[in-house]
Amino acid sequence: MNWFLYAVIGIVLITIYSIGTKILVADRVADPISLVVVYKFICSLCVALLILVTGQSILIRVGWFEGAMLIIGSIVFGIANIAVFKAYPITEVSDISLIGATQPVITMLLGAALFREGLTVPKVLAATLCLVGVWLIFPRKAGVSMTRGHLYALISTCAFALGSYIDKTMVMRIPVVQYAAIGYLVNAVTMMIGTRRSFPDLRRVLVRRSTTLWIILLASISGFGSLFYIQAYAAGGQASEVSLVLYLNVVLTVMFGALFLRERDRLPQKISAFVLTLAALMLIR
Repeated sequence: MNWFLYAVIGIVLITIYSIGTKILVADRVADPISLVVVYKFICSLCVALLILVTGQSILIRVGWFEGAMLIIGSIVFGIANIAVFKAYPITEVSDISLIGATQPVITMLLGAALFREGLTVPKVLAATLCLVGVWLIFPRKAGVSMTRGHLYALISTCAFALGSYIDKTMVMRIPVVQYAAIGYLVNAVTMMIGTRRSFPDLRRVLVRRSTTLWIILLASISGFGSLFYIQAYAAGGQASEVSLVLYLNVVLTVMFGALFLRERDRLPQKISAFVLTLAALMLIR
């Protein structure tokens, strides 16, 4: 399986997780940050079980560089997650999504400036088509100015873009499943410290049995989705290429919302955005 298929499968699974999480948060089932921390602990456990079932060793030997990158990566991803949740209460979701949609472009620029990933014509054209698609999805607003929430969203987007290169670097040095298991665990602990969440806070997320089952299911889907997505790096995909597949998450979320949640406003624009995104992905596959 080539990097493109790994990335697409990963993004489809992550999209399912995202929609399920939005439903849980909308129903006020749990504090969003505590929910994400719980997800990461469960993801780490699921991947660890996969390692045991397949007869691999959970414990791996890492050098000082890999250890330092794990800590730096956890801090970067922790900042990304915390910043986006800081933005949610004070900024409209559509604004956050639009800022988040620039992540592949930021990733491409970082790759060209710092990591020797060339800016090819197919990449630039694909990014342009995706940005046009996202622009079609969300309504334009007059007189919008930068707010604190927008700044949080931008910090989160830049941190996720940098994190993609940390993932790329690590999977070249550590087996993907072991890296995912350790990464989820360290990131969960980092988020707990950064947001001052305690274990009683996390336990409150798992009060209702029916909700707990949904959380475990969604966390498992997210964990395996991320495994596929990270595997795309190990299969040879450049971070600037793999990140473009992220646009599929935005468009699929909108399309799933139209199909299953009856969010059918601006439907022609949403269909157009879906077609543009598919065309863009064909350019980089």
